[in-house]
Amino acid sequence: MNTVRFVFRIAQPMPVAPIRWLRAATAAQVFAGDEDGVTSIEYALIATLIAMVIIGTVLTLGTNLNSLFGSIATSV
Repeated sequence: MNTVRFVFRIAQPMPVAPIRWLRAATAAQVFAGDEDGVTSIEYALIATLIAMVIIGTVLTLGTNLNSLFGSIATSV
């Protein structure tokens, strides 16, 4: 269920419940059933993991290259 349909569904008048929390509980159930946000969260977690791997690799390679060029400079 996409967000537009969710908002439209919430905006439609619901039968008046004798207790207001019942209407809120119904809205919460509709929101919990919506899985569109789950996909974006998964993509964000994957992007974060990839970024962490790239940063770790660059830092490790940078340190190794710095020491390699330092040893080459001293030997020249």
